[in-house]
Amino acid sequence: GALSFARAVANRLAVRFAARARVAAVAAPPAALAQAAGASGARTAAPAPAPPLAMRRARLAAAQRHKLDAGEGATPGVAARVFPRTTVLAVRFTDPMSLAEEHAEEDKVVALDRMARAVQQIAESHGIEYVKIVGDKLILADGFAEADAMQAARSVADAALAVQERAARLFTGLGHRLEFRLGIDTGTVIGSAIGIDQGTYNLWGEALRIAETMAESGLPGSIVVTETTYRLLREHYLFRVRGSFYLGGAGEMSTYLLTGRA
Repeated sequence: GALSFARAVANRLAVRFAARARVAAVAAPPAALAQAAGASGARTAAPAPAPPLAMRRARLAAAQRHKLDAGEGATPGVAARVFPRTTVLAVRFTDPMSLAEEHAEEDKVVALDRMARAVQQIAESHGIEYVKIVGDKLILADGFAEADAMQAARSVADAALAVQERAARLFTGLGHRLEFRLGIDTGTVIGSAIGIDQGTYNLWGEALRIAETMAESGLPGSIVVTETTYRLLREHYLFRVRGSFYLGGAGEMSTYLLTGRA
C-alpha cells in the first residue's frame, strides 16, 4: 500500500516538475544556453526574436493581436513565446460523416461549418483570445498573461458549457447521438506566428496535448477537466470525479467532469 501511494504521488509531481523544467530550459538566458552547448561540445546559434510586426500580421481579430502582443512569455534569444498558465479547450468530433450533413437551419451549410460558426461566436462573447479549427477538432485558448489565469479558466469553462449545449442541439437536430467530446487543461503552451509573411498564429505544447487527450478519451458529450483546471474552478463550478488517468510522458493525473456552474 505504501509503495502504491508513493508511486501515485510521484506520478502527480512528475507532471508539474516536468512542465517547470521545460519552461526553465526555454527561459534560460543565452549565456547559459551557450555554456551548456560548449559543455557538450556543440555550438548552436540562438534564433533571432520574431519582430512585433510578424505577430501583428497574424490573421487574428484586433483584440486577439493586442492580447498576444502584450502577453507575458517573451524570452531572450527565443523567437516563440512561452505562456505558463494558459487554459486550453479542445473540442473533438467523433463522427466525420455527421459533420458533412447539410444542416436544416440553413441551406447548403454543412454541420461542421454551423458548429464552427457557433464556436467562434461563443469564443467572442466570452473574450476567448485564440480559436483554431484543425480537421475535426476545435481549439480555444485563453490566459496568455499569467495574472489572468483564474479569469481565463472561468471564461474557457463558460465557453465549454456553451459549446456543449450548442453541440448537443446540433446532433439532436441531425438525429444522431452526441458525437462530440470536450477536454480542458491549464498549463504551459508555446506560441508563434508562422507561415509565409507570418500568416497565422499557432500554439503547441503540454497543455494543448493534454486537453486534446482529455477530449479524445472522454465520454460522448462530456467535458473532461484535469486537476490543474479543477483547482482554479472548483469554487464556482460543479464537478463529478471521473478518476485517475495515465498519460504517456506525463504520468497519472486526476480528472473531473465539468457539469455546470455552482
